[in-house]
Amino acid sequence: LDRESLKASMENTYSALTIEPVEAGYELGGGATPSVSVTPGREGRRIEEETFFSELEAGLFEGDHEYAVPLSSARPELTTARAERLKPTNLLLLPHQLRGRA
Repeated sequence: LDRESLKASMENTYSALTIEPVEAGYELGGGATPSVSVTPGREGRRIEEETFFSELEAGLFEGDHEYAVPLSSARPELTTARAERLKPTNLLLLPHQLRGRA
C-alpha cells in the first residue's frame, strides 16, 4: 500500500475531517479603563493516520470494504481556561499613555 498516493487521492476526505485547533488569545479593550479579555481557543480534529492505514492494509487482505476513519482531538497549546488563568490583571501603561490621567 503506497500511503502517500492514498493520502493524496483522499485529499478531499482529509480536508473535510481535519480541523486545525485555534489558540486562545488576548484582546485589549479601549476606553477610559482599558481591560484585557480572552479570545477563546477551540479544539481541532486530526485523522489518526497510522491506525487508519494499518487497519486498511490488514482489511484489504481480509476482504473488508468499509472502514471507519479514526479521529482524535487536537488541543491548542494555549486553551481558553489557561489563557484566563494567565490573563494579566493590571495593565502597564507607557508614559505617553499616562498623560491626562490622575
